[in-house]
Amino acid sequence: LRLLKEIAKEVLNEEGIWSRIDVVGDIALIHRKFNYPINKLKILANELIKRMPGIKVVYAIEPGTRNKYRLRKLIHLAGEKRTITIYREHGCEYEVDVEK
Repeated sequence: LRLLKEIAKEVLNEEGIWSRIDVVGDIALIHRKFNYPINKLKILANELIKRMPGIKVVYAIEPGTRNKYRLRKLIHLAGEKRTITIYREHGCEYEVDVEK
């Protein structure tokens, strides 16, 4: 989160608009706040990919949920166009679809 705030301050000259970023495998998920413009988030996402070699994909998570499974809408910002990744924890590997 600190890196995201640093990048936002350097590239967009803004700070204090993000409260959360999730990283699952090589996919970063930025929680979009206040209907923040997607074009500015794309600039932020591209810079995030440059500075974090382990991140290959960045999505914005829209506020709120949809359908009975309470899924969130994702907006592709930068990197590869995929939602499936491998998440590794404690010697185990899990294939995860961040859209589901």
